[in-house]
Amino acid sequence: MNQRSIGIAVIIIAALAACYENNNNPKPYITRTDSNSLTDPPPINIRSDNTYVDLTTGIQVKVRVDSISRDIIDETTNQPVMFFIDPSTSDTFDRKGRRVNNALIRGNDNSWTVDESKLKLK
Repeated sequence: MNQRSIGIAVIIIAALAACYENNNNPKPYITRTDSNSLTDPPPINIRSDNTYVDLTTGIQVKVRVDSISRDIIDETTNQPVMFFIDPSTSDTFDRKGRRVNNALIRGNDNSWTVDESKLKLK
C-alpha cells in the first residue's frame, strides 16, 4: 500500500468513527421527532421560580416536566401546555421543550401548529 492509500484509509476510518460516536451519544439538546425516549430531558431548563405564558390561553402558568410522558405540563391543571413563552427570553417552546421561534403557524380557528421544516437542530 502506498502512502496515499494509507492516508485515505485513515480519513475514512476517522469519519466513520465520528459518525458512530455522534449517533450513539446525541447531544441532549437535540429532540428527534421519531424518538419517544422517556429518559431524555427536555432541551430547555424549566425553572421552578419562573412563570411562563400559555400561548393558547394567554394566562401565566407555572410548569414542570411530567415524569412519565416528559411533556411540559401546567402545575395547576396537570395538563400539557402545547406552546408557551418564556417572558425572560421571549422564546416560544412546545410541550416537548423544543424552541419553536418563527416556526409557529396560527390557524383560522386561532389554534397553533409547528412548521417542522422551519425548526433547526442545534
